[in-house]
Amino acid sequence: MNENNLLERELLQLGEDLRREPSVASAVLARLHDVETTTRLELPSARRMRTLAGIGMSLAATAAVVAMMFFFRTDQIAFAQVQSRLSAYRTATLRYQQAAFKQDVNQTEISSVALLVSINADNARIRVESADGSLIITDGSLGKRLTTDVKYKTATLAYVVDSREEYNFLSMLQSMHLATNAQGIAPRKIDGEDCVGFRIDELESVLRVWVSPETLLPVLAERTTENVIGLSSGDTPEDKVKVVTTFKDIRFGVPLAETLFDLKPPLNYQITEIGKPPASLSEIFPRTPQIDPLQGIGPVKFGMAQMEVVQLLGRPDREDISKPKFPFDKDILQVDDQPRPSKNARLTILTEFHSLTYSNLGLRLDFEVSDGLVGFSFDKKIQLAEGVNFPGTLADGLGIGSTEREVIAMYGQPSKGYSKSMLYYKDLGLMFVLSDQRTVSTLQLDKGVEKRLRFEWREPNEQDLPNGKY
Repeated sequence: MNENNLLERELLQLGEDLRREPSVASAVLARLHDVETTTRLELPSARRMRTLAGIGMSLAATAAVVAMMFFFRTDQIAFAQVQSRLSAYRTATLRYQQAAFKQDVNQTEISSVALLVSINADNARIRVESADGSLIITDGSLGKRLTTDVKYKTATLAYVVDSREEYNFLSMLQSMHLATNAQGIAPRKIDGEDCVGFRIDELESVLRVWVSPETLLPVLAERTTENVIGLSSGDTPEDKVKVVTTFKDIRFGVPLAETLFDLKPPLNYQITEIGKPPASLSEIFPRTPQIDPLQGIGPVKFGMAQMEVVQLLGRPDREDISKPKFPFDKDILQVDDQPRPSKNARLTILTEFHSLTYSNLGLRLDFEVSDGLVGFSFDKKIQLAEGVNFPGTLADGLGIGSTEREVIAMYGQPSKGYSKSMLYYKDLGLMFVLSDQRTVSTLQLDKGVEKRLRFEWREPNEQDLPNGKY
């Protein structure tokens, strides 16, 4: 995994650290249940410490204003003043830092990252710069994102479909302290100003925010999450760590030069394009495609080769490769009725999965090397063109955002043996993943049949023995 991919994940982490759900520790535990992949991302760039969800507002505008009135006396700040100050600033800069520490006596630092962030909400643009000068620059008005890697002198230009989603980041930044359970804490002098402090107890973390009494906006925030497990696959509950995320030097309304958001890569950089422009995607999906259980969506069908799909959708912004694990004991004599040819023969798993992620389409596609496309996962509704949405819905209208009650009313009780947060209908290959609000947050499709592993028994130094191969 090269540095420009890691940096791009830091941009996604930025937004995730402002969200109150899902929590960091929940994301860690969820990642630990995934199949072990060849893609390894350690803290602070670890996928196991984040989700790739987009950045969205956690508070409605009305709730934000009500919460603001709760914190600042109404005889001091008029309602109109509060409302105008929440929306007056359209630019911001900040320094983002995240560090992980062992929860030992010395609080030993394990890893850290520091980023400089600039936001221009009016033009849907954001710039993220790492310590080595590598960049992520997104221009929502153009639907493009440039990622540069100083170390390898490479640049990636990605086509961004739902490009404006990230720019709720500014609203999130402005309203971090607005929560009904916020409690006052000691003020803190920042840049010579006595700033008001708030503490918000989240599900698995504590957020502390200090607000300027002049602007009524945050100038510093610190989120602390303790008892996090999952820095490496061998970690145990005794290997818990503490993660501290800091948003500092927050400045709203600062002038930002146009050159900060220039999408032209440096000279002599190797350029790679991923995805396809929205116009090209609209040609592939001229109308809203209908998700068809056991078949696929639009022209993307189960069984298609990975290369065929890439030709349709363009290069993905992420590819993960994984092989299933199989518990193997030296005394095992057969697997799936295939006898072990000798006591020295070893089991070699041939099944291999490739997962292609198109983040801005809210789409993940799972391929098996011999069977082609075997799974879909949708987690967003995207507008490709006027009147054309992706991923669309099922023929009955159910999909992302539907309620648990609506799904059960349509399909009945789900197949047994799955988590309460998942409604799986095996005969249709449909899985509805539910949020804490019991609405569908992710819709997954498979072919509705259980897959058996492909494997070979191999003798030492013999790589092509066919016995036992399915």
